[in-house]
Amino acid sequence: MSILKHARIYRNWGFNVIPLTERTPRFKWEKNKATFLSNDEFESAFKQGGITGIAMILGSSSNNTFSRDFDVSASYAGWQDAYSDFAKVLPISSTPHSGYHIFGRSKGVPTITLDDGELRGEGVLANLPPSTVNGKPYQWINEIYNGNIFECDPFEIGLAKVWTPTIQPLHVVKAVKCRKVTQPEIRTIEDVIAVSLPIRPRMNDEMALVFAQAVRSLEKHLNTTLSENELIEAIKKWYDGASKRGFTRDPYECYEVKFLRACKNIIYPLGYNILAPAFEIAPLAKPPKVALEIGLSQSATALATFFREAQRVVGIEKSFFVSCDDISKMLPSMRGMDTKNVHAIIQTLKRRGLIDIPDRGSPRTKEYPRGKAATYRYLYPLDDT
Repeated sequence: MSILKHARIYRNWGFNVIPLTERTPRFKWEKNKATFLSNDEFESAFKQGGITGIAMILGSSSNNTFSRDFDVSASYAGWQDAYSDFAKVLPISSTPHSGYHIFGRSKGVPTITLDDGELRGEGVLANLPPSTVNGKPYQWINEIYNGNIFECDPFEIGLAKVWTPTIQPLHVVKAVKCRKVTQPEIRTIEDVIAVSLPIRPRMNDEMALVFAQAVRSLEKHLNTTLSENELIEAIKKWYDGASKRGFTRDPYECYEVKFLRACKNIIYPLGYNILAPAFEIAPLAKPPKVALEIGLSQSATALATFFREAQRVVGIEKSFFVSCDDISKMLPSMRGMDTKNVHAIIQTLKRRGLIDIPDRGSPRTKEYPRGKAATYRYLYPLDDT
């Protein structure tokens, strides 16, 4: 169904909607906070080229609809656990960047900025499915049925408070503006479970590794080694928590085997990143002479510098692994770059003979939702500056 047809449905349900291109309204909409576009204005606005989305003007002109925007998935999961009855009946959509929008109906709701998102009320916009941003869609989890939205007070059902957990999942606590992983404090077995609970489907292989790293952190804090029976009790508690979120597909025994294997194999505690010094040093270091001589691009030169510093960190005889995703998040000159472009630059460095790739890793699969990182070796002398 087209954007226009969806917009007509929303309008017929009594929602004041306007067209978007990506996140940007196609006209100055503030004058329409309290009034609808005329039929001709509506049709003309949504028939323009380049329309990729629909926004609702919240508040009195849209049946007193409000929205709670959760930017942090773990916060949404916390609210969902605490108010499971409302999570089943309120319209909820996922956003293109792993967030959630919850819709309710109440008069006079203010707009409040929160650490994990925003409560949006009178005269503020909220994007509706099937809007897209950079090709990624908003999608309904609980759809609006025939225009009916449950009437509720956002203050009474926890939508006006911050839900960010004290111990957050590892991928939530990665600092956006720095190149290190923030170290959660692991002091109890409950902390181990909290930091490793999944926040979306197909994360459990990844979370087994986080669980094992958190166990190492707890053992370091307690100055002891947990027994297998203690680990099994913790895995059972983890399984119960993950099941309540609907993120377990296999019997418990499958997870027990997987988690015990991870606990046996993982050496380093949570937050330990052997390549952190390389990410810190590379932006400040002189680039390899060979990168300048063969005329590599700025991004390729920066990546070659990182590979050289990573090799220096692990030792000249060893290979190291790093993902394209981590490179795009942690190397300043490539931050935000699409992982496909990172991969293409890596292949350029290999073709030019700067690096070797002993293990090519694998793309995202059901078994490895984030993909499997490749291993690398830098081939030129480490003092080549």
